[in-house]
Amino acid sequence: MSTDAGSPIARREPFPLELPRIRELRIRQIPFEPPKLEHFNSSLSRFKEAIEFIVETDGAIPVRAYGPALFVGDVEVNQSERLEETTWRLLAFEPERLKRGAPISWGWMKDPEAARQPTKFHYELEDGTGTPRR
Repeated sequence: MSTDAGSPIARREPFPLELPRIRELRIRQIPFEPPKLEHFNSSLSRFKEAIEFIVETDGAIPVRAYGPALFVGDVEVNQSERLEETTWRLLAFEPERLKRGAPISWGWMKDPEAARQPTKFHYELEDGTGTPRR
C-alpha cells in the first residue's frame, strides 16, 4: 500500500461564532406573499401576514449551519434573510403566539435559554408612523 505525503494542510485559526449585539430593532405587521416556486408550493403559502423584525447589529453575523434567531419570550423566530452586512429581516407567522411586552433575546436557532443574549427590547408592534403601539 502506498501513501501520498503531499503538502501539509495549513492550520486555520478558529473564527468566532458569537453573535454581535443588536443595536436597533423595528417590529411591524406586514402583508406576506410566499415565494413563487416552480415545481411545488411553498410551505408558507397559507400565510397572508407576518410580523417583521428588522435587526441591526453592531457587526457582521458569522456564517454557520444554524442561522440567527430572535426569541420573543419562549417563541423562536428563525425565518431570516440578510438584507445588508449588519441588517437582517426575521419573520414570524403566528402572531397570536407572541405576547405583548415579552422580553426579546437573541441567539442561534435552537439555542437553549441559557445560551441566548438578553436584549433591551420587548415585543411591541409599531403603528403606521414607526412608533410602538400603546
